[in-house]
Amino acid sequence: ELCEAMIQVDGQEPQSVGFAGVSKQPHSQNATLECLYVNRDMRGQRIGNSIVEAMLHKAFTAWGCRRFGTQAYDITDSHGIYTRLMKLEGRLRGVGFYNGKAMDLLQYGILREEYFARKPGEAVTLLPVDPPSEK
Repeated sequence: ELCEAMIQVDGQEPQSVGFAGVSKQPHSQNATLECLYVNRDMRGQRIGNSIVEAMLHKAFTAWGCRRFGTQAYDITDSHGIYTRLMKLEGRLRGVGFYNGKAMDLLQYGILREEYFARKPGEAVTLLPVDPPSEK
């Protein structure tokens, strides 16, 4: 599912701040965050945290998932978001390269009981995005 993240500030019109894509595995009751994007002009305002919070909430309340996870390279800004909201479960060392430098791939996850045991933060509103039409 691809969702557009919307935020409304002080009664103004809702505005798009980014999007997130999540895949659900119905047989295992797991969900995986496949992509996260925050509009350039909205970065540095913890919007990414809010988008991931909204996806966690949707996965555990609406979809009844038992686990939510994602992966990120250690050189990206997004791994800080995941560190705050999930547990670091593993590290694949040196699996990627960027500008001649080796990168580690980090695996993050949170279980249903861990999600409900913590105090969730604020979340943005997520709206489903229609998949692109084939040309």
